Amino acid sequence: MKKLVLKGWTKRKKGVVLLIILSGVLYWFYSGAFYGDSGLREYVVDNITDGDTVLLDSGAKVRLMGLNTPETGMLNGFEVEMFLEELVLGKKVSLDNFGEDRYGRTLGYLFLDGENVNELILKNGFASLYYYQKDEYYSDMKEAEESAMEEKVGIWKESSRFGCLEIGEFVWLDDSEDDFEKLVLINSCDPFEITFKDDATHIYLREIGDELTLETQNIWNDNGDSLYAWDDEGLVLFYRY
Repeated sequence: MKKLVLKGWTKRKKGVVLLIILSGVLYWFYSGAFYGDSGLREYVVDNITDGDTVLLDSGAKVRLMGLNTPETGMLNGFEVEMFLEELVLGKKVSLDNFGEDRYGRTLGYLFLDGENVNELILKNGFASLYYYQKDEYYSDMKEAEESAMEEKVGIWKESSRFGCLEIGEFVWLDDSEDDFEKLVLINSCDPFEITFKDDATHIYLREIGDELTLETQNIWNDNGDSLYAWDDEGLVLFYRY
């Protein structure tokens, strides 16, 4: 009886084995094992998009976690971009990657020579603390913000009008389906222009006379939020609940 020989099988089998080995190597490389236990990977910062977003040489756009910086055009908006540019632009940094947000940006923490860049931004007063969910960096980030608040630097620098405003009424929790909210600010000084916002990116520019009323829906977080108000000099009012 003649032995049946399947020509080409040996070559195909070797190809399959090589493919499996290659897949394993790639998984090991990209899973972070290649970079050690920390999972940190090194990149070069190619561009500064704004105060809390950078572009890496890998093409990834990284949104720095745990903070919110002033928008471009706001008080301290330009300063934080310059601070970040001087600190990391063109330099080698390490990234602790926490996945992507709904806009496709990488979420994470940058480290420069072992220092947490996110924390440095907070410590210099160029951002406020901002978390959806606490992580292992939260405590240090919170301490950094508290330090900036005590030193009254950056966004925490007080205006000469600090103390002019007080909250007359603040309704952020409404059990109705419409979630009606109301903020009343009372001004004891001359009329002036203020920019105020929450922890997220809801920003309002208004002129306030003796009193200002703002009625909104689904802006203030029921589980905790902050009210910031600035004039052209600095901080006028801060309230966190």
